[in-house]
Amino acid sequence: MRVYKIINEEKFLKADIFLKELKKLKKENINTIKTNITPFEWESYLGYSTSFHLLPTYSGFKPTKAIELPFDGWKEDKDHADILVPNKRTKVGKVIAKKTR
Repeated sequence: MRVYKIINEEKFLKADIFLKELKKLKKENINTIKTNITPFEWESYLGYSTSFHLLPTYSGFKPTKAIELPFDGWKEDKDHADILVPNKRTKVGKVIAKKTR
């Protein structure tokens, strides 16, 4: 465990504000995806988060209830049978994929 001595308190406060805004943006992104983009309720997502992009990138979602037929613009993922991803071969799926980036 590393311990750092805070020399410049102004930078520390700016960094703290920045981290709080990131948490707020993550919550807003999840709310927007749940209300506007996905037509189903989901519990977990397929995606990644890198250090360069501070917010996660969503590529698929696992519905809470089993869905027999995928919605328009959605398809089941090849590698993960229970996860729905946007179908980029359709116009609706391309729009959904752009929104989740």
